[in-house]
Amino acid sequence: MRRRGGWTLVEILVVVAILLTLFGIIWTAYQPARERSLRAVCASKMRQIWIALENYRQDYGGIDPPAALRASVMGLPATWEQEMRFKADYLRRFPDGWMCPTGRPMEGFTVTIDFCNGFPCWQGNEIHMCQYPHCAFYELWIYRDDFEELAHHDSAAMAAWRCQEVLLRNLGMQYPILWDTCHRQRLDSPVNNFTLLIRLDGSFWSGVMPISSAYRANLCEEFGGGS
Repeated sequence: MRRRGGWTLVEILVVVAILLTLFGIIWTAYQPARERSLRAVCASKMRQIWIALENYRQDYGGIDPPAALRASVMGLPATWEQEMRFKADYLRRFPDGWMCPTGRPMEGFTVTIDFCNGFPCWQGNEIHMCQYPHCAFYELWIYRDDFEELAHHDSAAMAAWRCQEVLLRNLGMQYPILWDTCHRQRLDSPVNNFTLLIRLDGSFWSGVMPISSAYRANLCEEFGGGS
């Protein structure tokens, strides 16, 4: 008897198994390349933000560390309001410029600031905190002048303020200001531990490191300024 045309269940299962195997091989090879590509995109955006900051510093005196210790003397946004305006103006000109498309970890972000739960943007003639899903922001890590006054009422905040002064004195233009901690060293890691950072002089660094607060604390202790 001649066999009717068509596929048997076993043949279909074999084909599906082969396709899934091929897909797994391709996906395994593609994911690391995608992660490297995302890092490159984030690094490029961080560099553009640094250029904007450098232009800002030139417009406001441009006195650089290690001669200066305060954000306002360095020319960077000196108060919370000025920093919010700087970010909002930047986002108005470059809507995705401050955002890094890395909001896809296996587990939740390890640092709450990595969530896009609010960022300054212009709505009409006022600055509001807007929502940006599926992304991560670069953090401008420099304590403002208004932070010092507030820190006098909080021992931990005052220690953080003194730590920044120690780091600025010792690191000078090597002081890191822009951080992105939303990558993973390995794709199977649940922890975001691959950091991109840019220093005041525009130099770039990438690698595995602890969260930024631990990094600062370790450096302060190394320079003898730990509390």
